[in-house]
Order: sequence, then structure tokens, then C-alpha cells
Amino acid sequence: QFKTLCTTQSLPYTQDFTSWEPNCWDITSAGGNLIWDHNTAGHAQARFWSFSSGTATMASPPITISQKAQVKFKWAHLYSATYPDDQMIVRSQVVGSATWDTLVNFVGPTFTNANSNNTTPPSSLADFTQELFSLDSATYVGNDAVFEFIAVTDFGPNLYVDDFMVEAVPNCIAPSNLMASGITSSSAILT
Repeated sequence: QFKTLCTTQSLPYTQDFTSWEPNCWDITSAGGNLIWDHNTAGHAQARFWSFSSGTATMASPPITISQKAQVKFKWAHLYSATYPDDQMIVRSQVVGSATWDTLVNFVGPTFTNANSNNTTPPSSLADFTQELFSLDSATYVGNDAVFEFIAVTDFGPNLYVDDFMVEAVPNCIAPSNLMASGITSSSAILT
């Protein structure tokens, strides 16, 4: 058997993981039996609960970054003090480069969100955590890039990923690092 290479995708690129395997994604097992598979609710799923060790990688097709771009996705996972070393690494790479950029590396007590369970995803995507990362324009604009989700199990609760998107940075970007100080009963300083 053989298959032809997938064509490079353009912006905006979206993958909602409704059907499985997602078109042109590479789903591999890099250690043990852990693999990314499909949850019937329509999410990509790493079955940590089933395996005491192992690593699974899920990689996007090449995506042409033709302008300033950002990456968005949603995830759900329940932290367990009994199995504290579950991990998710999301990284990106310019095709042909040996260098990977880590967008996020979740492990430990912060690798959790509301309404997560051991073996089932939250009932609503509103209960998933949304991540948003801007790509370095000097590195990525004018190049093709791939994105990897790496799941490392410590036998803890399952991990779910959904609504992956690479899109142009909007003209008016979302605020970040919001802070409030000098709070009184009638005023506050917002930065």
C-alpha cells in the first residue's frame, strides 16, 4: 500500500476532529501502545487512563503561513495527584528546519480544567480550555509549518483536543495579561 503526500494547506486552516482519522494528519505511537484516537463526542483523544506509560504524537499537514498568524485550540484534562505526570506538549516547526518551537508544555496541577472526568470529556466545548498563540512572524511568515500534539501518559485521566485552527492575526488582537489594581468601592485601575 502507498499514499501520496498531502498538499500544503492554506490559511485559515481548521480541524474540528469530527471525523477520524483527520485528513492528512499523521497519527503515530512513539512509545508503548498509546495512540491518539477519536472520542465519539467528536474530539481527538489520548487514552491516558488505559496505559501506564507511552507517548503518542499527532501532527498536522504542512500549512503555508502567508501572513502574521496565530494558533488556537481547545483541550480538556483532569489533573490527578495519583498520576501527576500526564503531559501535553504542543509545538511547531518550519518544514525543513531541525528546530521545534514549544507553544505549550502542560504537566502537573495546572494541567486541568473544569468539568473534566477520568474517561469522558466535558459535556460541552464551553468547558474546554481555549489556548491562543501568536507565531513569530520572522520565523514563520513565508514558510510552511507543521504542528504537533504530543501526549505523554502517567496512567491518569484521558486528554481531549478539539477545534485546532491556524489563522491570520486579526487587525485588533485580543487583550492579554489583563490586570486590576487600586481597587476601591467606586474605582479600579485596569491595565
